Amino acid sequence: MAKRNQTKASYYPLGGGLDVVTPALTVDPGRALAMVNFEPWFNGGYRRVDGFERLDGRPKPHLQVFVGFELDTIAGLVKGTTVLTGDASGATGLVVDFDAATLSVAVTKTTGLPFTNGEAFNAGTYTMSGVALQGGAPTETLTQQYQLATEDEYRDDILVVPGDVNNPVRG
Repeated sequence: MAKRNQTKASYYPLGGGLDVVTPALTVDPGRALAMVNFEPWFNGGYRRVDGFERLDGRPKPHLQVFVGFELDTIAGLVKGTTVLTGDASGATGLVVDFDAATLSVAVTKTTGLPFTNGEAFNAGTYTMSGVALQGGAPTETLTQQYQLATEDEYRDDILVVPGDVNNPVRG
């Protein structure tokens, strides 16, 4: 009869926290030597870090919204540089994304009155063929894509904190 290989499992509850002081070979089981994207949890063990968002005092990028609508044509639109101005409402907004298949567009950083349904933009260059929807798009996938483009537009406005090695920011 052949002898079977047996595996013996050891269990160490992860509840010791992060230990960067004790020499690695003498750290108690369950303690972490280093962590990337994890942090000790107050209930014991560890959890994934939820993340962070850059902030410089302006409105938080993840809370910003877009206005979504369909146009009769999207020829000539450029993401991040085309500003649509409504002929009737006078509202303006920056195009952050669009979809050629659905002729839908996402506009953010709107100013003035709300866009009106069916309104022409920029002296008739573009005409809205649907209803303007706050935070909406033809599909859920496009809504998520447009929301991400909107957040990225606001994140791009956040600048690096001034200062360097010789002139550090204090306070």
